[in-house]
Amino acid sequence: NIMANASIKYWIATHYSENAKEGIKKLIELKNWQFDKSYPDLGIGDVVLFYASTKGKNERCIVGEATITSAAHAPTRKSITGGDAGEYEIDFDNINLWNPSVPFTKDMNKSLNFIKKAPNPGLAFKDKAFIKIDEHDYNVIKNR
Repeated sequence: NIMANASIKYWIATHYSENAKEGIKKLIELKNWQFDKSYPDLGIGDVVLFYASTKGKNERCIVGEATITSAAHAPTRKSITGGDAGEYEIDFDNINLWNPSVPFTKDMNKSLNFIKKAPNPGLAFKDKAFIKIDEHDYNVIKNR
């Protein structure tokens, strides 16, 4: 797209739980996402991919994408796990769930810049609510 908006940024929002795909579906119904660390670069109009990682299973995949529709704000609800709400919340819309979801494979990892920069693939995701990715990585994932 020659007319691509240079100010749009691409992100992966990470969700790690006992049943990550179901957790993400719940968050998508709520159309918002909570997190604790500040990500000042997150902006309205940015594109976010939803990454699900299920505890105890080697299941790591992107299940869809959406567009961010708000700046980070105070949470409007409790956590979906029933615990305390995150410190921040963003809203999103233009949700597109991918069927099937896109698994992270060794082959795909080799062509992703954000994974190549990490000491190993697992550390690319560790303790991050959002991972900023470049347009190349977004297209590699989206076009799988």
